[in-house]
Amino acid sequence: MTGSSRIVDPRGRTIVEAPLLGASIIRANLDLREIDLARATLPLLGDLNAVLPDLLLDEELPLPRPSTGAS
Repeated sequence: MTGSSRIVDPRGRTIVEAPLLGASIIRANLDLREIDLARATLPLLGDLNAVLPDLLLDEELPLPRPSTGAS
């Protein structure tokens, strides 16, 4: 049996991959903010106001913001 262990980011991209044969330990630095960003861009979470209202309160996340109507 091969290991083929890997660490992937929340969008499914491989960050680090272990060798196919032999024992190994793999490590990676992860940006935990990427989890919120990946969840927010999923089509099933398109309505953030209803699904994740607290996420919209985080001004540091580059999320689509509802327009306030004020110009």
